[in-house]
Amino acid sequence: MCRSHRLLERLRERTPGFIDKCERLGVRHINVMPPGEDLESGQGRGWCKTLNADNR
Repeated sequence: MCRSHRLLERLRERTPGFIDKCERLGVRHINVMPPGEDLESGQGRGWCKTLNADNR
């Protein structure tokens, strides 16, 4: 676990060009979730329970 603002500060210090490019082009975060529970994964819950849905 980390504080995201501190991570950004360190990344900006170490890789300013990369951060500038991310700010210019944007960043996309994708989270792939299984339909069912998987208590051994970091996610744990599937999309059905997370979104309270039983179909896509």
